[in-house]
This record gives sequence, structure tokens and C-alpha cells, in this order.
Amino acid sequence: LLAKTFGCVRFVYNKMLAERRDTYEQFKGDKEALKKQKFPTPAKYKEEFAWLKEVDSLALANAQLNLQ
Repeated sequence: LLAKTFGCVRFVYNKMLAERRDTYEQFKGDKEALKKQKFPTPAKYKEEFAWLKEVDSLALANAQLNLQ
């Protein structure tokens, strides 16, 4: 269970980081538009990747906090 949780946290962290990088590349010339962007939460990924529901949601939420 711990290995699965750590793997899911790493997966969510990397997905969120990739989306933030893509958003930065898209809006890097416009700092105001970049500040207004909303970033996804781990719950967004649970719709696409059902196996994320098998681990503790607080662990996934902490991945978002650590990324910020």
C-alpha cells in the first residue's frame, strides 16, 4: 500500500508539473494572464486514472501543496 501510494503521489506530482510547464510556455510573455491561470487538483486526474482512487486523497493533496 505504501509503494502504491508513493507511486501515485509521484505520478500526480509529475502530471501537475507538466501542466504547469505547458501553461508557463504558453503564457510566458504575458505575466498577467499567467497569474490568472487555474491549475488542476488531484481530483481531476481521478476521473481519467481510476486507480488513483485506491490511495489516500490527502497524500495526493500534499503532492499539490509540495508543488506549489
